[in-house]
Order: sequence, then C-alpha cells, then structure tokens
Amino acid sequence: MTPDDGQLGKTPDFYRVDLKHMRIADLCEALAFWEAKRPDDGLPVWGHLNFLDFDPRILPRMILLDVDLEPGFGTYRYWGTRVASFNATDMTGRRVSQLVPLRHVSYSESQYQWIVDHREPSLFVACLGEKSWDKKYEAMLRMPCHSDLRTNAIDRILSVGFYDDVQQTIKDFVDVDIDLDNYFA
Repeated sequence: MTPDDGQLGKTPDFYRVDLKHMRIADLCEALAFWEAKRPDDGLPVWGHLNFLDFDPRILPRMILLDVDLEPGFGTYRYWGTRVASFNATDMTGRRVSQLVPLRHVSYSESQYQWIVDHREPSLFVACLGEKSWDKKYEAMLRMPCHSDLRTNAIDRILSVGFYDDVQQTIKDFVDVDIDLDNYFA
C-alpha cells in the first residue's frame, strides 16, 4: 500500500495496493489473463483482449473506460450489472465526471490517472458509502490497454471490481494493513 496515493486531505479517499498483496481469486484470474495478452511487457491491445475472453462470472463486475483525458477523463463504454447494482446506477455511455457523489469522481479520476501515468495495472481499495449505516467496500483492479498500435497510448482502462458490505471481507483478501474504519473521521 502506498500511503500518499488517494490523499485528498488527512484521510485517504482510497488505498492503492501492490498487486502482490491481492488475494481475490476472480481479480487474480483477470490479471493473469491481462498479463497473458501483454506482448513483450507492453500493453494488451483492446481487440486482442476482449470481454468474451473472460470467465462469464467476471463480466458483471467489469468496467471499460474509453480514456480521452478531456474534462471528465473519459466515457464508460461498459458498466457491468453487478457494478450497477452495487453503485445503484448504470454509467454506460456516461463520463467519469458524472459519478456521484463528487468524492467518487475525484478518486476515480485519480486512480485512472495513476494507471495512465504508470502504464501498469494496480488494485485500489475504497469505501463507497458515506454514512456509517451505508458503508460499502470495493477492491478495484484497473488495467491499461490501447487500441492504436501506432501510438501505444493508453485509451482504454479495463477494471474488475470486488464488492462487499463487510469491510473484513475486503481485508481478508488484501494482504496489507488498511484502515477501512476511519474513512470519514
């Protein structure tokens, strides 16, 4: 975990976790598949890597973002049904800047920017709920892709999420110490 990633104030809005600490089977499987599609340590090409390659049980938890780096960062090409259910909205065809609440926009853009800047996948852990009675936790694996072989620019980010209402479930699958108790202190 890197302590300064996701810091918007004194408390982090999310934690970035090194992939070697990830223990969520579906996310590990998705990462292994992404890595198998990497040519010579480059980035997978979206088109050589696509939804149909993944296990059907993972599809409802997938998100595909078309990155344009304009205000709003990009448009969601695909927003899986499990993601929509857990977030109570379907963002397909909408921009990152349209997420609610505003805190979700800020930390999502920060996570996507980290992926673009570092050109490697990473795991991000966050609390979605903002009330003590409505805390929902996510572990989100984000993986860069590109579709233009000439530029190799990251123009797609594929994400696979793991969600739970119980923070201990997330803690059990992420092998680092994360303070999920004090998000909104």
